[in-house]
Amino acid sequence: LHSHSGRLNHTDIERVAPLEEGAMPYHLAETQRPHAHETSRSVWLQAAESAYRFTLGSIAGATGATAVYPIDLVKTRMQNQRSSGSFVGELMYKNSFDCAKKVLRYEGFFGFYRGLLPQLIGVAPEKAIKLTVNDFVRDKFTTQDNTIPLLAEILAGGCAGASQVIFTNPLEIVKIRLQVAGEITTGPRVSALSVVRDLGFLGLYKGAKACF
Repeated sequence: LHSHSGRLNHTDIERVAPLEEGAMPYHLAETQRPHAHETSRSVWLQAAESAYRFTLGSIAGATGATAVYPIDLVKTRMQNQRSSGSFVGELMYKNSFDCAKKVLRYEGFFGFYRGLLPQLIGVAPEKAIKLTVNDFVRDKFTTQDNTIPLLAEILAGGCAGASQVIFTNPLEIVKIRLQVAGEITTGPRVSALSVVRDLGFLGLYKGAKACF
């Protein structure tokens, strides 16, 4: 044995079974293997991962939007409530519970879900786009030790938020118009197409600057 302690060490193993030229110790090979695997990932695999994230984001967004939509409708009507017309200055709703009670009485259960379709059309891509862009930017700035700088985290969140505004702002305006339209009992029926025709293309982006 090379060591006087009587224990087998690396030098003794080298003498018995020397490494071939160009061979790499096991622990170094294991360290290099993940990096080699990452560089050899195919484009199809990366596309499949992005599609998977997009699908999960869409399902999560649609489920969450449907669950809380009645609350969102009550909130929107409370924010936009007007005079009831009985007395000057008298508001239509006393509080949130009164608003929910009147919606149920005059519009039925499905009145709580007026305008849900534009919400689902918008919120599913919204969540999916935000998650996909956020993960994409984070992956680009992830270091070799799997850490992400703080500025990269901020950039990822900013890019994710800005990317969904262009698509979701028109749908958000249509949704709000439909939610408030349930209060009006006279006049023609308000639909998503009628809102789009009345506002025009540029009108669908009112308030978009505040989202950036």
